[in-house]
Amino acid sequence: MEHEHGEEYTVYGLSPVGTAELSEMAQAGDAEAMVALGYCYENGIGVEKDASRAFSLYEASAEKGCANGIYNKGICIGFGIGTEKNPAGYFDNIKRAAEMGFAPAQNDLGWCYECGIEHGCIGFRDLNLAFTFYLASASQGHRTGIVNVVRCLREGIGTEKDEGEAEKWESELFHEGDGECGL
Repeated sequence: MEHEHGEEYTVYGLSPVGTAELSEMAQAGDAEAMVALGYCYENGIGVEKDASRAFSLYEASAEKGCANGIYNKGICIGFGIGTEKNPAGYFDNIKRAAEMGFAPAQNDLGWCYECGIEHGCIGFRDLNLAFTFYLASASQGHRTGIVNVVRCLREGIGTEKDEGEAEKWESELFHEGDGECGL
């Protein structure tokens, strides 16, 4: 679809806008637009791929206190996208976004606690905390969080095994009317 500023994109649930309009919104201080434009630069959507620019936009959004920006900044730091890889920085940003209630970050923080990754150190595991954060993510409808809750309930990870409860959560993954499961 064509937009007055070029090709139109829907990123992070924003109304379809062109990258030029996203850029204007980001320059005006819109933290979510910064994240959306960062995503465009990270993935080469409507602009030339530029990981450093993506990271800068996520960082600017994070400085405004945007949980989505903090989360994406953490992902970049964790994987070395547009910046130096730093596991401790990854954990700290993911934890901050999770504590703000951002569902994808809650799921990722659950993974950190399940696998034993805290501040870049391997060895610290807290399966109860892992399940708590997976559940917080799942409770907001985050599909990966739901998958992790189902797995934890079936395997007894951080909680008692409960097949009935696992099946209830699993039913959340079925697409309405098409019978396809997200597992």
